[in-house]
Amino acid sequence: MKFSIMLLFAIPLFAAVAGCSAGQGGYVAPSILDDPAALGDLQRAKELYKDGRYRDAERLFKKLANTRRYPRNIADEAVFFHGECLFNREEYSDAHKAYRRLLTEMRRSNYFEAAVQREFQIGTGCITGETPGGGSRKFGAGVLEAVLRDSPYGPYSAQARLLLAEYYYDIGRYFDAVRHCDLLITHYAGEREVEPARYLKAMAGYHTLTGNRRDGTQIDSVIESLEEARSLVLAQPDSVRRTQRLTEVEAKIAELREKRVAETYNLAQYFLKNGNRQAALLSLQQVLEYAPDSYYGKLARVEIESLR
Repeated sequence: MKFSIMLLFAIPLFAAVAGCSAGQGGYVAPSILDDPAALGDLQRAKELYKDGRYRDAERLFKKLANTRRYPRNIADEAVFFHGECLFNREEYSDAHKAYRRLLTEMRRSNYFEAAVQREFQIGTGCITGETPGGGSRKFGAGVLEAVLRDSPYGPYSAQARLLLAEYYYDIGRYFDAVRHCDLLITHYAGEREVEPARYLKAMAGYHTLTGNRRDGTQIDSVIESLEEARSLVLAQPDSVRRTQRLTEVEAKIAELREKRVAETYNLAQYFLKNGNRQAALLSLQQVLEYAPDSYYGKLARVEIESLR
């Protein structure tokens, strides 16, 4: 199941790193002047990058990034732009490694948020399939999980959680889909991703009930989520997709209600078998209240009369 969401990159990358230059916070610290060779390599690499000569620039940035004797303020700038060269050459897997190095080893870098944004772009392109040759959906999911670890409440976290929930739903990892939906709904009230997350949570929750380990409370919770999803679908403009979703949701609600009634009725039979007439009567009354016109409701009505 795919849910389309708009991906907005609210802060252009240039703006994200604009404060990193000298004169706006002094990112090129005075200590850089102690190593004129490094400064020369950094300036040449920047010029190559500006001219679009990414392969040549990448070699110099990589050299600066991997030489430990250089000051940190050279190293993290080199690491970031090493990743930028790879990104612009569409070598997303290697670019991801460069950004990961900055995000894990240089968390105080002025390029931290810009690297998070690039990681979000890489992960999004892969998980949606919008970046041909960029990497598998699994790779994209791993990148987005890393984005959430680096910036759990950042500007891209709500979109990342919804994309991950959709991915986990698609591959049958329904509990993971529900987990991301729950976090999104709980922590991002008012965000546009919340409504599709509520719908997706209901659909994933339905699938978590497959198997033997379930109880009436779980079924009731999922029915409640599905009823909320139905309300969301009904609020959408009339369309073929709306009709399809509404039919799907209502079918699942009807199926779970039938299961809930059947389980309650069977519980009443268990109580009767063990001589607990009071508990059996209570369960049968619940069946009658929940679904009076159903098959089990009619059976319950007859048995209630016989128990009185």
